Amino acid sequence: MTDAPPKAPKRTRRNPEMEPLPYYPSEDRIVYEVFGEVTAATKKIWRDAATILERNGLPKRDPLMCNRRFWPAVKEWLDQYNGLSPEPWT
Repeated sequence: MTDAPPKAPKRTRRNPEMEPLPYYPSEDRIVYEVFGEVTAATKKIWRDAATILERNGLPKRDPLMCNRRFWPAVKEWLDQYNGLSPEPWT
């Protein structure tokens, strides 16, 4: 009887819940944080909603930061938009 080589661990997709959120996450990561999943549908919903919400103050993408949004400002804006912050966004 020969010894079989050890099996390699299964590859799994990265789990965004377990990773720290960078200041400038990708749009896919923002979609995950907002909707809890990244699908073609949630990406389209975010893309369309972000275009409209930017007119009302949602932080825009910063070209100096790889065209990404500053997450702490996005979260603060979403909290205020949903009535979770006592301070109005100006």
